[in-house]
Amino acid sequence: MRQAQTRHRGILRTLVVVAAVLIGVTRAVAGPLSVETLAETFEPCELLHLTRRGYPGWRGAEARPEVVTRRSLQALADHAATLSPSLSERGSFPLQQGAASSIQAAQVYRRLAVLLDDAGLAFNEGYGFNDVEAMAEAAHDRLRAARGIHACVTFKWANKRPDMFMQPLFEVDFQRIAALFSPAAFERQRDWPRDPDLTAREAFELRATRLATFYFELLFDVVGKDKGDFFGKLHKRFTATTVCTDEATISQGFLADILIAEGLLTKFELIRPSRYAHRRPPMGIPFAEALSPINDIGQLTDHFAPILVRKGDGLLLVVDSWVEDGGLPSHIARLGPWSDQRENENVVSLTARRDHVVDRLMDRVVLEPDGSKLRVRRATAAFDEVQEYLLASHFGGHRPASLPDPRSVSLDQVDGRWVGVMRFGRY
Repeated sequence: MRQAQTRHRGILRTLVVVAAVLIGVTRAVAGPLSVETLAETFEPCELLHLTRRGYPGWRGAEARPEVVTRRSLQALADHAATLSPSLSERGSFPLQQGAASSIQAAQVYRRLAVLLDDAGLAFNEGYGFNDVEAMAEAAHDRLRAARGIHACVTFKWANKRPDMFMQPLFEVDFQRIAALFSPAAFERQRDWPRDPDLTAREAFELRATRLATFYFELLFDVVGKDKGDFFGKLHKRFTATTVCTDEATISQGFLADILIAEGLLTKFELIRPSRYAHRRPPMGIPFAEALSPINDIGQLTDHFAPILVRKGDGLLLVVDSWVEDGGLPSHIARLGPWSDQRENENVVSLTARRDHVVDRLMDRVVLEPDGSKLRVRRATAAFDEVQEYLLASHFGGHRPASLPDPRSVSLDQVDGRWVGVMRFGRY
């Protein structure tokens, strides 16, 4: 009996030694955190959440721990995945990143915590934030160059409880957008219809902006498959759509980070201090104004959109893409008429003739048999006609591949639920 116990203890010690060796080998293979390790583990845009250009920049100093450890990453992941408090001030929406959560960022922090664990670091041991940021930036630049990515574009969703994520804008698609603003394109369009208060160059840049937003929406399902306007939100797949504050933030980011930052839009800039155009059509409900301090039912019809300012004299223009189904050009209208009416009086045409069917459809002057205005809706002949004409006229007939909406498995699901831990969504 004593010999058997001794033999069992010996076997147990051997197993412990073998296990320790295996753990040591695993951790030795994992090695310290490096640019190579980050590049092998994360997608290019995900890596920005380890820098000030991602979630740590959106949330400020509270999201930048001095030391990146398994402990701090766990706390940061919990913080990033938590719904932010409901925003009470309607006028505080522009680029509301400071109040945003990010499920994408939370997933990055949890995966990085696993890497630190594999490297054999204790719960409270890690790396300085500046060191991790430098490695993440280097890994991001390496992957971006290798995969032909021009920039990472920020998307917002969930209205008063916003969540942010990023997707790649590929270089080939950026070049097609940039070509819309080229000297050759300007010469072709110099005499196209425009508002009499605009110069030929100003009208050209605004038209190119309308076309750029059209192409941009074709690149990303999150906006390209969206249902337009308020009544589009009543669709059975409600959760697969954006509300106007989402799309206003996405559009403003595209204007600021791509069209303006890249020097494409030169005659206009975003209004400062940053704010959105806001309109609320009359509700026609008795006592609505009196009840608004208690229960603002008027918010159901509130609408927001980015504002461009003409350099020099301050002419205010609204860039509104939310009122149409995804995959159509934005409207650009003067702020006054846009605010006072539920119409979008475009200051520039999309074609060489104002009476062209594409402009007539987008300006909503084509009538249905019953006399109502025809709306260009997805899965209709009018929708296909507008898209195909613009692609043929301005993009050589090229229809870009679209990145799937990462918030769900498919926008075409009947229930439209967000699903899966490794997908975006509230699970």
